[in-house]
Amino acid sequence: RSKARLDILSSCNVVVTTLSGAGSKAFIEACNRDSKVDQEFSAVILDEACQASEPESLIPFKFNPTTVTLVGDPQQLPVLTISGPSTQNCLFERSLFERLQSLNWPVTLLREQYRMHQRIAEFPSKEFYQGKLITPDSVKNRSVSWTSNPCFPTIAFWDTDGKLMSGSGGGFGYSNQEEVEFITRDILSLFTYEYLRNTDVKVSIGIISFYKEQVSIILLLFAGIYWTLASVTALDQSRISIKVATVDGFQGSECDIIILSCVRSHSNRGGGNGRNNVGFLNDYRRVNVALTRAKCSLWIVGNSEVLKSSNLWSKLIQHMEGEKALQRSSDFRSMFAQWKASKERSFYC
Repeated sequence: RSKARLDILSSCNVVVTTLSGAGSKAFIEACNRDSKVDQEFSAVILDEACQASEPESLIPFKFNPTTVTLVGDPQQLPVLTISGPSTQNCLFERSLFERLQSLNWPVTLLREQYRMHQRIAEFPSKEFYQGKLITPDSVKNRSVSWTSNPCFPTIAFWDTDGKLMSGSGGGFGYSNQEEVEFITRDILSLFTYEYLRNTDVKVSIGIISFYKEQVSIILLLFAGIYWTLASVTALDQSRISIKVATVDGFQGSECDIIILSCVRSHSNRGGGNGRNNVGFLNDYRRVNVALTRAKCSLWIVGNSEVLKSSNLWSKLIQHMEGEKALQRSSDFRSMFAQWKASKERSFYC
């Protein structure tokens, strides 16, 4: 087996591995099995470098590369650690990328972004990248059928007032039933019925939340509604791809449509109204990830009154107001009915 690994490595110009894989016994033995074969690598490219701790990033240096390129975004999710304050004191949460950047090593910003519609990219660019992101014309001119409907625009903040529910405990144990039902019974049901019947359009939808508990509840309720829709509307399931995940689990992914459930709201318990406590929604890196996954449409569902207690969210909500994208979730059904009636009148005129 080791000989087979060596033969494979020797025949490749490019080897792709995880950091831990590069340091594994099997990989190192395969590289060093034949002393006559040079298994050093002239170049190492480390992707998602800001999510790797400094010791992890040093593993491939064992192979004596001539050049090392670190690719990452320090404005998005950092190194994940599960240890206590001792690791923070030792800067274990700092990546090699961030260390070198702090020492004024040259960093190149990839300014052109090819994922997001310009209206989606506008706030993240201004808030997290000093307004330096550029959206090429090919992305600016991208159009989809549903954004002409006021219920399914390019960007929207649907303002709710659901109660914050405590779930299984810990930092991830929160849910908001009103947001779950609004997303599944209103947004998804009507969007699917209106735009994915009798059409060849293929759409990918990501439903993301900052809390695992909320993701679990969305999955439970969504499963039943999805199969009901599929049978009632004769929906071709190959035309729609839906992924439900936490924001952290969605880094590196993208979808045509992203629906973000913020969860945080007034507590259902008597003590306090939930203001000034939005948890790790205050983490700008996590918020940046959430806001930059959508290609065509980004629909945020949350309680604006509570979220405004965070400076970051206050700026986002103010931006949405300026874009005329802040709407009451309670108005969704009536807005859809008005749009539908107007469309039918136009058809018969």
